[in-house]
Amino acid sequence: MFAIGDVSGQPLLAHRAMKQGVVAAEVISGDRSAAFDPAAIPNCVYTDPEVATVAFPKKRRRRKATKFASATFPLAASGRARTMNDTDGLIKLVGDAKSDALLGMHIVAPQAESLIGEGVMALELGATLEDIGLSIHPHPTLTEGIMDAAEAAHGKAIHIVNQKPKTPVAAK
Repeated sequence: MFAIGDVSGQPLLAHRAMKQGVVAAEVISGDRSAAFDPAAIPNCVYTDPEVATVAFPKKRRRRKATKFASATFPLAASGRARTMNDTDGLIKLVGDAKSDALLGMHIVAPQAESLIGEGVMALELGATLEDIGLSIHPHPTLTEGIMDAAEAAHGKAIHIVNQKPKTPVAAK
């Protein structure tokens, strides 16, 4: 017997159900490698500004990290947000203070529902804040704010004043 969507539990999200449906169809057709075990599932709220978040489930975060580090990039510092005249919002990254592993991403911004895909991919691939900060993002774009937040976690931001982290992030 197979179940997908709301009857299979939280979170009650259409994109989760779609992925479960694909996996169920693969299993039914005999694909023994098919499985549903995402590292994280994004949540989006279609307000103005939009809100999107993705993070490891709480149980997994507790196993992974004992101390957390976070960095925030205000949208007011984004060149692209300024050209759009839409500077309300922020991008926040949460990482493990010891390993530098990304644990979550939170975005309040125009197009947050699209931007959060980068956080989903980073979590699925086990990226660190340093990995995100070192990746080249096009300029000026809203996704550049994700890179800026990651750089800020290490005191290397170039579009905002670097703050001393409350919990230092591991250096590699």
